[in-house]
Amino acid sequence: MESGTSSPQPPQLDPLDAFPQKGLEPGDIAVLVLYFLFVLAVGLWGTRTQWWQS
Repeated sequence: MESGTSSPQPPQLDPLDAFPQKGLEPGDIAVLVLYFLFVLAVGLWGTRTQWWQS
């Protein structure tokens, strides 16, 4: 007979199981591209106006 001192181990869970979809949808990619273009435009605009004022 087995002794009752060992408890069953919980199954090992993959941390990414909370996010079943592992890829990006085309809409997600479009939002990211627009965001980075906006940040780039604001950065370029900021350096242009700062350079022009000095």
